Amino acid sequence: ELVRLDAAVAEFGYYDFEFYREHGEAFQDILAYGGFPGTRGRNPRNGGEVAVGEGNDRVQASAWVVSNNYFSVLGVPLIGGAGFTGRVGEPQLDRPEVVISHGFWRRQFGADPTVTNRLLYLNGVPFRVVGVAPSEFKGVNPTHQVPDLYVPIMAAGAISRGFENALERFSDSGRPQASRFLQLVGRLQPGLTVETAAAQMAVLQERWNAEFTEWANEVYGQGYQVSIRSQFNLTPWEARQARQMLTFLWFVVGAVFLIACTNLAILLIAKAAGREREMGIRAAIGAGRGRLLRQLLTESLVLAAIGGILGVFFAFLFTDAAAATLPWSVAFDLSPDVT
Repeated sequence: ELVRLDAAVAEFGYYDFEFYREHGEAFQDILAYGGFPGTRGRNPRNGGEVAVGEGNDRVQASAWVVSNNYFSVLGVPLIGGAGFTGRVGEPQLDRPEVVISHGFWRRQFGADPTVTNRLLYLNGVPFRVVGVAPSEFKGVNPTHQVPDLYVPIMAAGAISRGFENALERFSDSGRPQASRFLQLVGRLQPGLTVETAAAQMAVLQERWNAEFTEWANEVYGQGYQVSIRSQFNLTPWEARQARQMLTFLWFVVGAVFLIACTNLAILLIAKAAGREREMGIRAAIGAGRGRLLRQLLTESLVLAAIGGILGVFFAFLFTDAAAATLPWSVAFDLSPDVT
């Protein structure tokens, strides 16, 4: 079973990854992934941007750094290759490798099946393509866009100057430093429940506190408490952001709705003013006030029914288009319901 490691801080450092992977007996293995610290366009949700290609044929592509066991821990079979060859933590600056996404493979290579083992230049550095992610693979975090490229953490220094410093807890001068940019996902030991694993992690956390609390207090002002969960939905801080965004959108939609209703009411009043002669004739030939009100009410209900039917029709028609505009790769169900 896959579980997600969470902390009070949004992300982990590489040293956290090494510690939990080495000492986390509750896990078969732990993977790490994140954006490029220091690269242009680095975004917690989109990773970082790198230039792909040579000369004038360069294009910008989004990229994540991942541990070498990323696809193997997730159990994702790659197309056309076996994936990264190096061991986790093994330097790879002299033989960098890259896995490309299915979308990037189709856009840039026309789904060419011979792309494996081809050299792909990233920021001018040749990387060997070792596989293509399948089309159905959307990553492990619903708030993160699927990147174009997956680069091993230990090879990222070849295209991001100074990246090696992000993997250390201390600078060359011996001063404590901090660079947290990774998300961690673990695969539990067979038969181990999430509750049991959480209890083991609590014990392991005490060991982390003994080793790193003094350092964390110096660079962060406080330590943190790690937790695990099996739901790969939004983290608490991401959920708060989503609620704030949706609340704002609710007020915007409500304001547009009120403006539309006001404009329609003004049009109906203007139309009614132009029908004074018609109403006068109807009243003269015997139509009472109630009859005239029923006629106007019927006309308004027919107009409302037509508008409602068209609104529901377009709501169903543009459901997929609305979901596609969201900045997250999670599959949102925006289909209208009875409510």
